[in-house]
Amino acid sequence: MHSTHISLIQKLAHGELHAWDEVEQVYRPLIQKWLRRYPLQACDVEDLVQEVMTVLVRDLREFRHNGRVGAFRKWLRTTCVNLTRNYLRRRNTLNATGSSSFHEMLTQLADPRSDMAREFDLAHDRMVVRGLLSRLSRQFEPHTLKVFRMHVVDGKSA
Repeated sequence: MHSTHISLIQKLAHGELHAWDEVEQVYRPLIQKWLRRYPLQACDVEDLVQEVMTVLVRDLREFRHNGRVGAFRKWLRTTCVNLTRNYLRRRNTLNATGSSSFHEMLTQLADPRSDMAREFDLAHDRMVVRGLLSRLSRQFEPHTLKVFRMHVVDGKSA
């Protein structure tokens, strides 16, 4: 799985509540996981996750998917980077929090060609697949889902 379903984005843009539940279940843990990689306090991580989710609620109606694989994922990654930088600047901690190494981590995450951005993209894709699989568990045999999960999520050879 390499992209967020465009239909989910459209449902979100139209304010369908069940779609927001799906986004909350899938994206909040992903955002938390990535923000925890930075030298941030737990309360800062939670504040930032809330800011990212707020931006999703506020700005998703304006998001226009260009049809390219990963367009939403890139938008989400860029949003996380920009909000983190702004958050730290507001608190005057960008230079105090691991200074150059922390700034470098954010710069790498913002660069779609970097290993860190590719890692984020892979984590995103796996998180989306896990969320979808958990919702599909009632429609497929457990063994079928287990084999699919091993191949798609865990990257094991078929």
